[in-house]
Amino acid sequence: MGDTVVVVNGQRYESYPMTPTIPIGVVNDFEAILRSAELRCRPRLAMLESAGGAVGFHIGGLVALGERDLIDLGQRVMSHFAWRRTPAHHVPLLRFGNPNLVTTDEVMQQVVRIVLAHEVGHSWAIQSGNHKAGIAGERVADQFAGMIAQALGWRSDLDALTLAHMGCVGPSCSHPSPSTRVADYEHARRFIAPYLRAA
Repeated sequence: MGDTVVVVNGQRYESYPMTPTIPIGVVNDFEAILRSAELRCRPRLAMLESAGGAVGFHIGGLVALGERDLIDLGQRVMSHFAWRRTPAHHVPLLRFGNPNLVTTDEVMQQVVRIVLAHEVGHSWAIQSGNHKAGIAGERVADQFAGMIAQALGWRSDLDALTLAHMGCVGPSCSHPSPSTRVADYEHARRFIAPYLRAA
């Protein structure tokens, strides 16, 4: 495989440069998602310099994330916050609601987590026989991400904001609208919550 990932997309080959390493936190989150999903066949993880503007993708047994695309998505999510520096913190804090503060690292971690869970959701859909093409398949992956997020205790506010920025607006969309993505995610969290409490 070397320094690139090559995938077949229809009749053409696409090549994506890989980053030298995958950050430890990403690997740990990926492993936690896989444990929670209980997949028969575990997909592999690749960190790419860019996923062609798609943030991430699932193809075959591979979940791929684009580093530059994730950073861009994280910056769009952070644009909703008021920045504040305090003497006690060496990193910028973002005001989210009142009086909650969150660091930029926490925002980026949640962005990566929800994208990972969504992409693993495609793998789960294939293995469970729930695979659908197009927008319907993206909705299944968003619902899966909501169930995983609830099972692992992630912040729903940051996840919903991330999914809203992943939504498509326009006449020729291959992904659901922001409001649909958030609604599917939140519905799945509410649906699975009573089962988790009973376990």
